[in-house]
Amino acid sequence: MTTTPAGKKVLVVFGATGQQGGSLIRYVLKDSLLSAPYHIRPVTRNPSHRPASNLKTDGVEVFQADADDPASLRRVMRGASMTFAMTLLRPQNHPGKAIADAAVVEGLDPIIFSTLPHVTKISGGRYQKSRGGRLRGLPIRSIFYCPVWFMQNFNQHIAPREMADGTLDIINIVSAETKLPLIDSYGHSGKFIAPVLAEPEKNTGQTLSAAEHFYSYQNIAKEMSKKWGKSIDYRLVLMKAFASKVGRVFGQRLIEMMLYFEEYGHYGPQGEEMIVQTAQTASDNLTNLEEYLGRNPL
Repeated sequence: MTTTPAGKKVLVVFGATGQQGGSLIRYVLKDSLLSAPYHIRPVTRNPSHRPASNLKTDGVEVFQADADDPASLRRVMRGASMTFAMTLLRPQNHPGKAIADAAVVEGLDPIIFSTLPHVTKISGGRYQKSRGGRLRGLPIRSIFYCPVWFMQNFNQHIAPREMADGTLDIINIVSAETKLPLIDSYGHSGKFIAPVLAEPEKNTGQTLSAAEHFYSYQNIAKEMSKKWGKSIDYRLVLMKAFASKVGRVFGQRLIEMMLYFEEYGHYGPQGEEMIVQTAQTASDNLTNLEEYLGRNPL
């Protein structure tokens, strides 16, 4: 472990090569008000991967740690002041709990968790998925960063698809009026988390409902058609057909998520008010869907 520059606080960033962790690191590096007090300690499972090498070109040393190795978690968190962590990086385990346990051992407090809303509570037990539930009872102060539907999804696994009849469609199992709270994860995460780093005591215990705006599938298809110069529609399909397009395991998880979105609106009945309140705290302007699509063609 390298020596921390004198007078600086260490900010540990797990998932440093991902969209959220990378966004936070880039923002801190370019913001003089944050780069002055904070020394970044990026953490990834594999520092030899190309995204980690990109961080090194910015003069940042990358560290290795894995949720299956508690000693490695404690090592990278030793002497730190703040930590940003994902609560679910792999489906087969719960690294958020392992990271929180390591933070308790190292006396690191508070910690910022990227999480999901309390789905079980909002749905009255109908849906069970929730990342943060197992972390809220720990003896550590937390701040929950809760982004939702990444705009990047529309250039990846949920991109418009050419159908058998020759049309280009976004497909899903919910109605066209179903609204998604969208966020440019690559560009926005740092903007939402920066105020927390500036005043952690003020934000302890808060949940950041991080999104730029709610968009219906119908409106998303219209924006795509306008910005990408192609005729794109939204098509409602059966669950089996949807799962076959996005993969069986991922598809089942996504089906449950979309049914929850359609019925409860992700953040619950006050969701639109919540994202407006959180957006007002962001440190910079947020990219809207039209701007994102213009910069990221199909």
